[in-house]
Amino acid sequence: MTPYSPRSRGDTTAAADQRILMARLVRHLTDRATELGIDTGAALKAAGLGTANWDDPRHTVAVRQLEALLDHLLHTSGEQQLGLRIAEAATPEAFGVVGYIRQACGTFGEFIEMCMRYEHLISSIGKTSLLHQPGRVLLCWEVVTEHPAFRRHATEYMLAALASTRQLLPPEQRQCLLAVHFHHGPPATGADLDMYRQLFQCPIRFDQPQSALVLPREALQYRFSSADVALLQALERHALHLADNEPTSNLVERARLSLHTLVLEGRASREALADTLGISMPTSASAPCSAGRELPDVAQPRATGSGHRTAHGTGPAR
Repeated sequence: MTPYSPRSRGDTTAAADQRILMARLVRHLTDRATELGIDTGAALKAAGLGTANWDDPRHTVAVRQLEALLDHLLHTSGEQQLGLRIAEAATPEAFGVVGYIRQACGTFGEFIEMCMRYEHLISSIGKTSLLHQPGRVLLCWEVVTEHPAFRRHATEYMLAALASTRQLLPPEQRQCLLAVHFHHGPPATGADLDMYRQLFQCPIRFDQPQSALVLPREALQYRFSSADVALLQALERHALHLADNEPTSNLVERARLSLHTLVLEGRASREALADTLGISMPTSASAPCSAGRELPDVAQPRATGSGHRTAHGTGPAR
């Protein structure tokens, strides 16, 4: 086996240091990799995570470290479908309060709305949105990275984790996926493709304009068997409390992701961005926002895709 050397194709910009994932989820990922027989100890040390405080709910991991961690895990294991393999054991508690909110939602549509509203409590490396097309909706997830392997495995993990929400539906509605789309290309072999079919149980399409779960429009009204209105309200209060303690650097990165979605919707403006971030526009150029922060100055991203896209964002990221 060729000696390992870290790859330099990941993000090297200052913005990459601001993109983070909560440590609790990283711990879930590495625990699952260990269960698969992969030596994660050396990989954690090489990524600078050997002494990480996994028990601190405020602790986060930078995207550069995640990319380095994945490189080591792929090199030592040879596992080409690591994201899917880990997603098979995804649990609600791995996603913190957002995972528990999922369990309490009333419908599939409400769950999607809550994902878009509170996903910043999990990470600032990706963005969920809902693309409306005739007769169907696409639940999209886009990751921000220049690292091809990380993009592929993170996308496959997140779409598989989102698809597992079908288990909260009545048995007769669980086969609701029309298809799963991936922006990246297909796996190297047909045997690898079988795992996608087994996990998602629907047609799989690669080299698509976006990575998404494709659902019939009526699936948004499908009710969850675990719905609990009182619990959902209590969990939302906790989520809003967490959102009130966001570092300013995370707000800037979330603003970049939110502006990308606004451009796709064709309504990019300072006012729309402020509304998405849950802050107020200043009354003059020098006036502070009501939340005590100035609206971040971010560059407009390039718009892609088609259809009407919906996205939510409230409160700061943790």
